[in-house]
Amino acid sequence: MNKYRIDNKPAEYYLDQFKPENIEVLPYREAGFYLLKKGKLEQADDSRKGRAYHFSEQLPQGVATILYGFDDLDFDINFPVKDGKVDTLFINLAKEILAQLPALDSRAREVPTDFDHEEHLAYIDVSESEIELHYFASTVNTEWGAYFKRMTDGSWNFEGLG
Repeated sequence: MNKYRIDNKPAEYYLDQFKPENIEVLPYREAGFYLLKKGKLEQADDSRKGRAYHFSEQLPQGVATILYGFDDLDFDINFPVKDGKVDTLFINLAKEILAQLPALDSRAREVPTDFDHEEHLAYIDVSESEIELHYFASTVNTEWGAYFKRMTDGSWNFEGLG
């Protein structure tokens, strides 16, 4: 369908990059205006103070970055965090997902369309029973998610796009 398909590389390519020790835990961030100073966000008093950006509330989360292998693209895997740590359950789940990622991506791309927005996988949200493969388009301003639900046998069932 397009050049950014995950199955351009074998599953091992993505799985080999995943190192639990490289998961960055992002702290809670209150909603509000922030200034970017020396590469870090600092909360601003209001939007008129310099060039402030408004951000929504961000719950704590773990983030691991995986490279596509071309065009300097990467995607993140986002994990729930409890007490400042990512539970090993989610680390093992990420390994399982990465081992199946080319097949999951192919399933998401089977939905018939009459257009190709050169979409690429931007991030994966992981929970115990569901995952979302979230795509950004390269040719138009659009994004969407492909949702999968974990079945009792451990497989992932494609639930649709949204």
